[in-house]
Order: sequence, then C-alpha cells, then structure tokens
Amino acid sequence: MPNWNELLSYSTVKIVKIRDWRLGLLHYVCMFGIICYIFLYAVWWKQGYLEKENPEGGIRASLQAPANLSSVASYPYCLQNQTQYNGSPNLQCIFMAGDQAYFPAGLVGAPFITTRMRTSTRDPSQISANCTPPTDPTCIMGPNTVGTTTTRYYIAGIEDYTLFIDHVVYGLQNHFAKRSVQMKGEVWQDNKKSYELDPNRVGDIFTIGQLLQYANVTSLDVPSGVAGSTGSLRYDGVQLVLIIEYSNRASQPTELKYRYSLTQIPNVDTARFEGSTSTVATNRHGIDIIIVQTGLIGQFSFPALLSAIVGGLVLMSIATTIVDLLAIYILPQKDVYGQSKFQMTKEMARTPRQWIRKEPIEMTDLEAPKPTSPSSV
Repeated sequence: MPNWNELLSYSTVKIVKIRDWRLGLLHYVCMFGIICYIFLYAVWWKQGYLEKENPEGGIRASLQAPANLSSVASYPYCLQNQTQYNGSPNLQCIFMAGDQAYFPAGLVGAPFITTRMRTSTRDPSQISANCTPPTDPTCIMGPNTVGTTTTRYYIAGIEDYTLFIDHVVYGLQNHFAKRSVQMKGEVWQDNKKSYELDPNRVGDIFTIGQLLQYANVTSLDVPSGVAGSTGSLRYDGVQLVLIIEYSNRASQPTELKYRYSLTQIPNVDTARFEGSTSTVATNRHGIDIIIVQTGLIGQFSFPALLSAIVGGLVLMSIATTIVDLLAIYILPQKDVYGQSKFQMTKEMARTPRQWIRKEPIEMTDLEAPKPTSPSSV
C-alpha cells in the first residue's frame, strides 16, 4: 500500500528568523530597490496609473510662396548667378507658386516640396500617327526617347516657402478629439525642447528652412550621398520624417499636448514622376516629408494602477526566493539554515486501511500536549 500521507503531504510556510546580517542586508536592499521601481518607475515615470491608448489622427498641409522673393540672380545655386556652387554645376532657376511646388497638389498627409524639375519634350514630328489613340509603342514618352529636349530647373528660394500643418487627433477608448490649435504644441530638436508654439496660433506654420534645421540638415547644397550621384540634396532630394507625439497627464486628461521632432533619412533619391503625354515627360526631386502621428493618451484607471503594483509585488517574491536559495544552498551555514527552515511532522492522519479498521493514530511527543507537572503549578 502506498503511503498516502507521504504522497499527498501538504507544504506550508514557516517563518524562520535567520540572524545573519548578510542575508538581512541583501533582502532589505532588494526590497528597497523593488519599491523604488514600483512607485518611481512603473507608476510615476511610466504613468502606470493611466489606461492608455494609441491616438488616431489626420493631417492637412499646404505650401505657400513668400511675398518677398528675391531675383533669381541672387541665389548662389542658380545659373543666372554663377556656373557652380559648392562643387556642383548650377541650373537655371524658376519661381513656382506654392500649389505648384507642392506635389501632387492636394495630397494629404505626405508633403512633397519640389526643389528640382526635369522636363523632357519631344518634337511633334517624331510622334507616330498612331498615337491618337496611342496604339504604337513609340507613343510612350520617356527621358531617353529619340528626338527629345531635356531641361532642368531649380526652384528658387524654396527654403523661404512656408508649410502650413493642421492635424487632428482622437481616441476611441478615452473618447476625445481635438485639433492642433486646441492643444499645447512644442518643437524638439536633438531630444531637447527648442520652443513652444504660440497658443493663439491659427495653425502650425514653418518655413522649409526651419524644418531642415530641426532635422539637422545644414544646407540643401551639400552632397546627397545617393549611390552613383555626385549631386547635392537640392539636386537629388532629401527625405525627412516628421514625428508628432501626443501625450497628456492624469490630473488633466483632456488637456492634450504634442511635440514635433524631425530626422533625416540619408542617401535617398526622392524622384517623383508626373503623368506623361506623348510629347512631354516630367519628374521632380525635392523634400519628401513623411508625417507620423504617435504617442500615448490615457486617463486614470484603478485597474491599471493595481496591475502596475502587482507586477512589482511579483518581483518581491522573486527577491525573497533568491535570498532563501542563497541561505540554504550557498552559504557555509547552509545545513543549519536548511534544518531550521524545513521540518517534517509525524503522520497525523489515518491511512485508508486505518480508517477501515478504525485504528487510532498515536500522537508523538512533538504533537501531543505535554501534561503539567505538579511542581509547575
């Protein structure tokens, strides 16, 4: 017959006070560190008391030319001024209205600001009679098509153009929705706050030069680094990532704020092709701005706070287990500590056979109450 008392024995917690300063110091240091982690990091710094969600949003942007553009001859990268600048050949410069330089016009959420255009025009006499409608492969127009004339232009003064950005953000879980002008806005550069936006603004307006500065692009006339090209950023284009990060505080959950930060993705050719006809093909290079809306918005939630605290309490039990293992397996006094921590009782319950036979179980001296001697009365 199996020993059921042994197989189904119950392990319970026994409090043993080990008088060893090494174990006590280690345990208290671990407890202090875990408490700091729970309340300073998990609850306060990481805002573990908030029920958070990633906000959703939308963006509207437009480009406007400045009212006081100078003559094309005043820009050092224009052929009307000189033949080369910063080691790169200059091109003819032209002016464009804001909606012409913004490509494609009306695009929402991903501004592309033209810095260079290339236009290839084919002599109409080279066009096949079958191009209306285009049933001949020669109707396809490209930059290398026979009989074409190619011209390249820079857009003069593009750094002085202004980009208007208006964005909205909403949360489905926390039930909020706001426009950018209803929130506190900040501009950050190199992970530091640069300045706060005007609270009375009608929208967020930046010059192209400012956006390049925030992305640490010193000039459009430095080498682009594009493989196989010796051109500048003005020639090949530059790609920027504009991050809009939203946040709030539990004390004022409806008072949202956001911050702008920009970074450059290096060595990118930003070519964009317009719709071609049988006689004209155009492509553009410029400043490609990818806008990303991110962040965490939340409001106070007791279950979230409880979850953050419980997660830390689990660490406390782990710390206690580590100290116990050190005491009973590592330290020189491990045998003494092990005997003090673990104790096996005598069999305290009848086995199935004893129940059937109604045999009594005898208490040992460890469990049986000791009689009081007359001398102790």
